[in-house]
Amino acid sequence: MKRMAPAALTVGVGMLLTACGLDMDLGSRHEDVKTYEIADALTELQVNIGAGDVIVNESDRSGVKVTETLQWRSSKPETERSVEGKALVLRYMCGKGPLSHCNVNYKVEIPKGLRVKIDGGAGVITLRQLSGELEVATGAGDIRTVGLAVKRLKADTGAGTVELAFVAPPDSVEATTGAGEVEVKVPGGPYDVEAGAGVGDVTVKVDKDPSSPRKIKVSSGVGDVKVLKS
Repeated sequence: MKRMAPAALTVGVGMLLTACGLDMDLGSRHEDVKTYEIADALTELQVNIGAGDVIVNESDRSGVKVTETLQWRSSKPETERSVEGKALVLRYMCGKGPLSHCNVNYKVEIPKGLRVKIDGGAGVITLRQLSGELEVATGAGDIRTVGLAVKRLKADTGAGTVELAFVAPPDSVEATTGAGEVEVKVPGGPYDVEAGAGVGDVTVKVDKDPSSPRKIKVSSGVGDVKVLKS
């Protein structure tokens, strides 16, 4: 993922959101909500989108429930879902033309233990009570989590806050942001911690041991970095 220089991040984020149609006044805004369920036996969820918020939470259901909120001005986006191997893949496309600006917000309920991979251009990503492996990236937007029991997690945003809250000790955590605060809360310990900030304060308040098999690596280009006990 291409990173913007810190001095250009504020302008760059605004341009990105405008280009995605989130701030432009191009006439009446339209919205449509669609909900569906996938009963296939799955091991992974993939969400690949340009602009939009994503919420993923675990539940006791055996299948996957997806709610899509489509928003557009001139051309309705086309959403696509497919099962590729054991992975459910969600994506969408805006119409062609200079005024075909759109975005889609996703709310996804998944069974316990599914691996989750999200790649977004702009938007807030919220993850709740997940236990499967996580890999999350967004060009501009916050990454927020609650009640994580995952063993391995990678989170990256070009501009935004990263908040990771664990209820079980993870084996590996990697979190980075170009501009914004990174906060990781973990139980137990000790951990092998590597934390740094180009411009900002670094606070580590967990038991540290460089020989620990549990690794935490966090950084921010511009912003505070915190590794705390939960």
